[in-house]
Amino acid sequence: MRCILHVEDNEDQANLIRMILEEGPVPVRVHRVPCGFSAVQFLDTCGGPGSPDWPDLILLDLNMPKVNGHEMLAAIKADRTLRAIPVIVLTSSDEPSDRQLAYSHHASSYLVKPTDPDQLRQMIWDMQTFWGRWNRGPVGTARAVGA
Repeated sequence: MRCILHVEDNEDQANLIRMILEEGPVPVRVHRVPCGFSAVQFLDTCGGPGSPDWPDLILLDLNMPKVNGHEMLAAIKADRTLRAIPVIVLTSSDEPSDRQLAYSHHASSYLVKPTDPDQLRQMIWDMQTFWGRWNRGPVGTARAVGA
């Protein structure tokens, strides 16, 4: 089973995305936190690489209170322990400046949330299949495919 840390301040969006992930093609366990500050706390206390709660993937919204997505992404990629975790920016912003800044902070991917629920479901399931089934992480960090 794959573990996903979902950093999203909008409760309705978080619940919808959790439901889509849990119904998706790859078994996942989702930990949701409402902001970057809470994500830092979660990552500090979840046990480190190899522990059951250590995320295989981080889904990161950009526009959040306290620590925004850009700040969170920069902090993750600056940390030697965290930087191997793929971070997918999942946001409503299609602003070129947001995309450029996210990739300059080494985002693994930048996805713009479709407003249509069926398109959102398809996008999440495609992402889930790629990152959960086909992608291979660094040696010693990824769980077995389908595990």
